Amino acid sequence: MKQARIRSWSVGVLAILVSVVVFLVPLAFVVLQASKTPDDASTLAFTWPKEWAFFPNLIAVLESNDGLIWRAFLNSFVLTVGSVVLMVIISAMAGYILARKRSKWGPVVNFFVLAGLIVPPAVVPTIWVLQGTGLYKTMPGMILIETTFGLSFCILLFRAFFGTVPRSSTRPRSWTAPAGCACSSR
Repeated sequence: MKQARIRSWSVGVLAILVSVVVFLVPLAFVVLQASKTPDDASTLAFTWPKEWAFFPNLIAVLESNDGLIWRAFLNSFVLTVGSVVLMVIISAMAGYILARKRSKWGPVVNFFVLAGLIVPPAVVPTIWVLQGTGLYKTMPGMILIETTFGLSFCILLFRAFFGTVPRSSTRPRSWTAPAGCACSSR
């Protein structure tokens, strides 16, 4: 028992160390590089900055190209929120039906949902459809593309979720009074 506990602690500590190396070291490098002056940063050395210039660098980036980065942030926000809202609404409805209703079409629909995960998206026909509908290079077109590419996975998640939720009975429960009791079951 003690040896198994030592082994589990060792595996946990090793996993934490690997996570630190894989995620935090590159993040620290980026923050250190962003804090250096341009001459100091050009060496790409993993060292402390000689002169801290994080906030002036940040302001310079946000003001460059007439504030184009702010428009990129706004576009990313709209794209993310719009596609996630559509994915949640559509996949929740589809997942609920797939989890609760048994029909002869269920396996066929499940096949196409799984095929949506396995088969890579066809880019050229998608662009043709977007051009034909006038949605090419527009935000609604991008939202629809993002929604479509993530829909299969979301449907599977919601189907699994609704499969674990207990079904409530739609019939009223009958109650029988114990013997000798003068109670009404109404």
